[in-house]
Amino acid sequence: MIAFRNRLFDGQLLRTIGHGTYAGAELGECLATAGRVIDGDRESWHSAWMSLADRTFAAAEASADRGHRESARCAFLRASNYYRNAFVFHLEAPLPALVRDAYRRQREAFRRAAAEMIRPPNQVGIPFESVTLPGYFCAVDETRRPLIISVGAMTVPPRSPFLERSGSARTGYHALIFDGPGRVNSS
Repeated sequence: MIAFRNRLFDGQLLRTIGHGTYAGAELGECLATAGRVIDGDRESWHSAWMSLADRTFAAAEASADRGHRESARCAFLRASNYYRNAFVFHLEAPLPALVRDAYRRQREAFRRAAAEMIRPPNQVGIPFESVTLPGYFCAVDETRRPLIISVGAMTVPPRSPFLERSGSARTGYHALIFDGPGRVNSS
């Protein structure tokens, strides 16, 4: 156990910290936030992670305003991950407004991170039945290459911070990442 006796809380904290490998989390931020959560209390979990996500997003905006692209990109990626972490224990039917809000903020944080990337991904729309599924095409270059396709789920959206680093830039593969049908973004 890292910080919680509740195995779900501890596992979720571990998943979040694991994104640090790809600039999607900072260990100190995560542990300090965990310290503000009441073990097993999903309301305190949501509040603590939303607070961290909002502070991280504000820091990212300040870096972007000063022209510090790498700092902004990393902070936006972390904010995206932290917003996602905030709503994970509230996935239920009907979907609470706090999930929709955090999900929208997560998408915006990732969109802002993408804009600060050295080679920004192209936003794409994928026609599916009567809707268009939003996504990103991450190209290594202009040449023909193998393609990784990643379909997100509500609990693991394709905007997860690790995809920017584990996809095209490091592997040499192009990547297409998008949310599947029926997710928050397509409702």
